[in-house]
Amino acid sequence: MFQNSLLQYLSNKIEKLQKRAFQIIFPALHYQEVLERMNIQTLYDRRETLTEKLFSDIVVNDQNKLNTLLPPENNSVLLL
Repeated sequence: MFQNSLLQYLSNKIEKLQKRAFQIIFPALHYQEVLERMNIQTLYDRRETLTEKLFSDIVVNDQNKLNTLLPPENNSVLLL
């Protein structure tokens, strides 16, 4: 959705920075172990979750200013 506006190489750099920070804080653990122990997602997964939540809010909330930019809901039924 929206998160594709972050270039892949920048996303990779940010993820690498988080990995490095966790290596300093938890030197004996692998990155995945730290994520599991701290009960957090990768930065990519967090951005994906936030993007889905934002889009859902835009669709569901008629008061959202971006809601008016969406095309009308298509409720047509196809008979095959």
